[in-house]
Amino acid sequence: MAAPRRISRRRAASPRPDLASLLRRHCVRSSSGRRFLPYGALRRLVCEESVRVELSKHPQLRGADLNDLTRRICGGSNCRVFALLVLVGLVPAVAQVLHPVTGISDSDLPLRRLKSRRGHVLRRRAGPDSDAPLSCFAGRKQRHLLDFYKCQWTVAAPVFPAPPARGRPAPHFDFPARTILPFREDGRDERRSGSSGEVTWVTVEPSHHGFSNDFAALKRLRSGSPEEFRREVRLLGVGVHPHLVGLWATWKHGPHYYLLFPRARCDLREYWEENPAPRLSPERMRWASKQILGLAGVLREMDGYGAEERSGGDRFAYHGDVKAENVLLFDDAAEPLGRLVLADVGSGGFSSPSDAPNKYRTTPYLKPPDYDVRGGSDPRSLDRWAFGCFLFDFVIWLLAGTGAIDDFEDERFSPDPLLGHRVDSQIYFDLREWRGGTALVIKEAVLNVHRRRPPSSGPVLLTRRYRSSQRCTPTRRAPLTCMSCWTSSKPRS
Repeated sequence: MAAPRRISRRRAASPRPDLASLLRRHCVRSSSGRRFLPYGALRRLVCEESVRVELSKHPQLRGADLNDLTRRICGGSNCRVFALLVLVGLVPAVAQVLHPVTGISDSDLPLRRLKSRRGHVLRRRAGPDSDAPLSCFAGRKQRHLLDFYKCQWTVAAPVFPAPPARGRPAPHFDFPARTILPFREDGRDERRSGSSGEVTWVTVEPSHHGFSNDFAALKRLRSGSPEEFRREVRLLGVGVHPHLVGLWATWKHGPHYYLLFPRARCDLREYWEENPAPRLSPERMRWASKQILGLAGVLREMDGYGAEERSGGDRFAYHGDVKAENVLLFDDAAEPLGRLVLADVGSGGFSSPSDAPNKYRTTPYLKPPDYDVRGGSDPRSLDRWAFGCFLFDFVIWLLAGTGAIDDFEDERFSPDPLLGHRVDSQIYFDLREWRGGTALVIKEAVLNVHRRRPPSSGPVLLTRRYRSSQRCTPTRRAPLTCMSCWTSSKPRS
């Protein structure tokens, strides 16, 4: 008896997806909710093999030099345009669209769409012939032109270059409102408001940047004013100090201005909360001293901004809002505990002694004593006083932990003398009647942090008298004038 015939169970191989399907399948969702094709996936898919297969499908291209077209497409400057032609069904027009003289390349994307009597036409956004319709699309159906215009945003997400060296301006871009930015959702996005805008944590698509890592902080300015944007960018470029936050790129997207920064581990206030009882060791003390000196160096560079260029030394930069929330902690290979940098210059600017006083934005409880008095103070006084307040908190955290900072804030909480005692605040001084007048006095909670005062001593009057030490002489552009430089003295009887 013959053996039963063996039946093959081999299944027919599934057909390979065409290039258009692969391109659509590799699109990802951006943080704005719109989908885009990452440049890395595009370069992998638009290879010589896939391009030859795609070109060979169209009998209209049989007379063309397919090898030459393949080399031009895969050379890197035309792969986006070719992907667009594949997605909208215009591959037969590839020779005209990629013509070296009358055609376009990836650098021309995105194109403009304008209406004319004959329908929609596509034009370049810049260049000497930007007002002329592109002849490479002549004779094409309106449906294809509209599809090309709408689909181009999917493949035209920008690629950011490597950040510049310190002291060099960050690259600036002007993106059309429909541009899809290459930021991905990763579940760790965080939003927080700053003095001049909103900051969002974003993850940049790896193939769309030359940064040191994929994680960034994106700041959108509240003001759409070009002057406000240029002021903040100029402040970030004041010096080359490693303790001033670096700027990766800037751009205008629709009506808004954006600044892209490296993402920090956290701000210093959050670090204090995560480490409520720091271990006091020589390593930590050396780290703290080095970081404080570095932050003071940033303020010194701002104070001395342009000294070698200006005449008379009558202009300077200022930060305007020095506090723990605006000091960021970055991981650093040279610093095991991290590197502190000063950020959020939205309250800062450029000024001179001849400018009107008291016109500077800052956190209310960090105002110096002479901020709201007649004659006022220049913003350098504001930075120095605020930095002294910051040092108080830093030293308290080092020696007594985060809980002691909270207690210190509670003890300072009282009616604000500069607001008519109508609102409570954590300001560091008070107004008191004394000897028939009014005196600005340091609060007891501040004095008790570093010393005990005898019960018989009267209120300590704050004066604008600097110590005679040369390092605190304003003419030498001292890095800071902290609380200790606002010396206390009893008035003459």
